[in-house]
Amino acid sequence: MTNDMSIADDNAPFNHWLKTGLRALFNDVVREPIPENLLRIITEAEPEVRSPASDLDAKTPPAAKRPVNAATG
Repeated sequence: MTNDMSIADDNAPFNHWLKTGLRALFNDVVREPIPENLLRIITEAEPEVRSPASDLDAKTPPAAKRPVNAATG
């Protein structure tokens, strides 16, 4: 059985190539400024953002919150 370290060592050249290749392809795109209309959409949506847990509790009907009995499905 191989250990995880030897697998990581075997993949190191590929990972390096992939990382440098992706950077070469996409660095210019990443450095571009975010368009104003996209920033506006994001800032307008921010007040509506809630934590997933509180949102789920508010919208989940009580029957859906009950644990399911494995024997009865």
